[in-house]
Amino acid sequence: MNTNLHCNTIAQYKAYKWIKKHFDISYLTLELVDDKTIKMIDSNDKSARISYVNNTITIEYSDGNREIFPTKRINGAVTSK
Repeated sequence: MNTNLHCNTIAQYKAYKWIKKHFDISYLTLELVDDKTIKMIDSNDKSARISYVNNTITIEYSDGNREIFPTKRINGAVTSK
């Protein structure tokens, strides 16, 4: 699957790092959607959009459900709570 991704913005990069921390990206296809969002598609062809805005990760699933994960800063680095 296509896991090589060149991020163009800091928000895309932070979303990408969050995806890498929480998922095995070798089973995902990743696509840039906009300046803050990455679409991930799994091996079952299910998809979700991961966005990073204002220190918060939002996952919007293809079925319309949404999850929000606040992040926190530690020594300038953003991490999940």
